[in-house]
Order: sequence, then structure tokens, then C-alpha cells
Amino acid sequence: MAGSGTRATAQDYNNIQSVIASVMGIGTGTTGYGQPIASSPVSQSTTMTSTQWDALRDDLSKARIHQTNTAVSTASTTSGSPWQTLFDVTPSTVVSEAIRFQYQDFADNGVNANRATVAAAQTTPGVSLTSTTRSSNWGTTGLGTSISHTITLTFAGYTSGSLTVPAADHIRCFFNAGGSIQITGSRTGAAATTKDTDWSNMLSGFGTLNFRASSTNITGSVNAGGSVGSAVGFQTLVTGAGATNILTQSSSVTQYAENRYTVAVSRPTANTLAFTVTFTDNDAGDQTGLGPPVDEPVTGSIVSSCLCTRPSGSNVDVPAPSGSATAL
Repeated sequence: MAGSGTRATAQDYNNIQSVIASVMGIGTGTTGYGQPIASSPVSQSTTMTSTQWDALRDDLSKARIHQTNTAVSTASTTSGSPWQTLFDVTPSTVVSEAIRFQYQDFADNGVNANRATVAAAQTTPGVSLTSTTRSSNWGTTGLGTSISHTITLTFAGYTSGSLTVPAADHIRCFFNAGGSIQITGSRTGAAATTKDTDWSNMLSGFGTLNFRASSTNITGSVNAGGSVGSAVGFQTLVTGAGATNILTQSSSVTQYAENRYTVAVSRPTANTLAFTVTFTDNDAGDQTGLGPPVDEPVTGSIVSSCLCTRPSGSNVDVPAPSGSATAL
């Protein structure tokens, strides 16, 4: 490593380059945006050129812009906003310890430390993946008290410039770079009974379910007895393991307190996700007069829709998965 008053060495350059290669390239685990990089390691006996430093600055800048949506300034000084300014190395520049430190700090504490933070403007929301609908009545003993929708997402791999990203890395890079999956539910059609109205309210109440790299959240709220698996995300899933529940929505009406809407997620293979959406109507009926309890059917259409927000732009671009869905 260079010291005060000395020049940066090839090892110094490689130390910085290895950080950005891990963040911007395929990486491993929670690192890797799945993008081609301009810089590459240099030989220990190489005299580094300004072109090599330019490539390193370009890679660092792209990652940081993806994280902040703010341009990185090219300067002739090592002062300036931390992690938003990089020295412009020219053919006549002696790459000093101050320059090396700026680049290393930018890579370690700017890019790598904030790799899980992505600016919303560097993504494309609302990408439709798949949907499925159940249109026949259900919700009674005779018609069936439970229906389910299964949503399968497949990450097939992709090529970006000179970089080929395998399928198992595609899914990981998608979430690492700020991708997320959204699921919504709804009941459409006129409400024939108060049970129909309650199911409509249950589904609209939680809003949109957002499944991210390391967390899950909803845009609405769950009723008493419901829950959100906020600590569950792609990174917590184990390939081939059973499904993990990430949302339970319950009825807010005492008359239908037994009813539930649930979403569970699993990773069946290295490059697929499966969301199982279950609608359970355990209401056994309620006394409305002198006769036996009445258990109304659920009418109208029950719809599950799946969308995604994908990393996009000139700095980082990861394709969306393909989706398929079935209704049972």
C-alpha cells in the first residue's frame, strides 16, 4: 500500500478494482449487480496508465449513480463531497496516496457499504409479470372453502455486453441491484352479500405486497390477527426448502373472523420463485333468523396480479423474470 508522499502501486489499484468488480459484476451472495465492468486487474510489474484509472473511475461512478441517482464529479482535487467526487487521473498525474485513498474510500465506504441502497429513479416499477383469476363461486362446504393461486417466476439468465450472467446469478443480481416483486389481490364484481364486501375489503386493505432482497412490506395494513413477514426476503430463502409465510390478512368483521388470505414464498430451484396465494373461507355461517346458520358463497372474480420493479438504466440494467400463474 502507498504511504504519504509515495505513488500508488499495482496492488493498490487491484485492491480497489476487486471491490468494484464484486459489486458491479456477478459477485457472490449479497454482492453483484450483474453488469460488465470496464476495469480489470493489472500485473504487479505493470506501469498503470490514465486509461486504466479512467476505467476504474467509470465503474465506480456507475455503481454510485445507481445507488444515489446523483452524478459523480470528475475533479482535479481529492477534496469534495465524500463518495460523489473522483480525481481525474491524466497521463501526467502522479497517483499519490491522497488519490489512492480517495478511490479506496469511495469503493469501500461509498459503493460497497451502500450496495443494498438503490435510487428509485434507477429502477422501472410496475412491470407486469402475470395474473390469474378464479371466477366461479366458492366459500361454502359444498363449493369448497379454500382456493389458491400459484405464481411462478423464472430467471433465465442474460447477457449484458461482454458479460453472460447464468440463471442462478440472474435471480440474485436482480434483488441485489434493487429489484422487487409486487403482489396484489382483489375481488371484482357486484357484492351479493356482506361476505363479498368483506373479502373485497380484506384484499384492498393490505394494498400491495412488496417482496425485496432482505425484507417484505405492504403499502396498506393488516387487520387484527394478521401479520407481515417483514424479516423475510429473497436472501433468507433456502433453495428447495418449504414455503415461508410472508402475509396473513384477516377479516375485520366479527361475523367473518375465521376467514384468511395468506401469501407464502419459496425458492424451488436456484433460479425460480414460487408464491402460493391462499384464500380460506372458514366461516361456517351465522344465524340470521329462526332457521339454521347461513353460509353465503363468495361471488365475483378473485384476481391475483404479480408485477415487479426491475433495476434499469444506463448504469445497471437487469431483466425482469418471466411469470406464470394457475388458479385452483
